[in-house]
Amino acid sequence: MLFFFGPELESIIGSRRFALLFIVAGVFAGVGQILMFGSGVIGASGAIMGIFGCLTVLNPRMRVYLFLVIPLELWMITLLYAWYDIFYLEIGTTEVAHIAHLIGLGIGAGYGYRLRKSF
Repeated sequence: MLFFFGPELESIIGSRRFALLFIVAGVFAGVGQILMFGSGVIGASGAIMGIFGCLTVLNPRMRVYLFLVIPLELWMITLLYAWYDIFYLEIGTTEVAHIAHLIGLGIGAGYGYRLRKSF
């Protein structure tokens, strides 16, 4: 996701804002995971979901091909990812940091709404 969506968002908001979003979303996603479940996280999925959330707010109608063949708009893919994380959070799988994903997504979406006012 970072490979495909990162450059798109960076071209819209610039490198400095992109890096800030990546770091803030990653830190808050990791801290949220620790506070809620007492376990740390390894990886950058919360930060990447922040990028995904921000891009969704700034360009919701961006065409994305699910499994390389099913055309959908970005907001639809984002809802699918959020639903997936909420579903697996509810059934209690702990191998994946679902709450970190959702926190990152929320931070990114919030940042996107804030930036959208300035564009």
